[in-house]
Amino acid sequence: MHYKIFIVFVALLGACVATDTVNWSDCGSTAGEVKSVVVANCHSDRCILKRGTNATLAITFDSKVSSKNLTAVVYGDVLGYKTKFPLPNSNACKGVGVECPLEEGKTYVYTDTFDVKQVYPRVIVEIWWELITDTGDKAVCVIIPAKIN
Repeated sequence: MHYKIFIVFVALLGACVATDTVNWSDCGSTAGEVKSVVVANCHSDRCILKRGTNATLAITFDSKVSSKNLTAVVYGDVLGYKTKFPLPNSNACKGVGVECPLEEGKTYVYTDTFDVKQVYPRVIVEIWWELITDTGDKAVCVIIPAKIN
């Protein structure tokens, strides 16, 4: 029985070591306050995203407003040119850890896994990740420095 507990402990420890709080900046979270941004296997100031793999992101935030809906929007900024990236699930209230309706003063953890497609060019990019309320305000707006390899 003890070896099972040990195996679970080692697995959890490995998950904690492989996940780091990243270097991020707020880009206008007016309807929320971002507490932390974590990207799995990101160990530097600029996250290295390998083409042909998936990346997992977790954003912890406090909501400053009530909202029935929450929509995820992602942009990539390369040399000042912002391009919108399609998400398979832009409904941030479904399957990503956030339970809607949002309540003012409550803490939420939004978690999503996204594809780093093989066709993406090898570039330095600023990832803009936004969570938009039903009134169009940004509960979350963070910029994550990344490099696609």
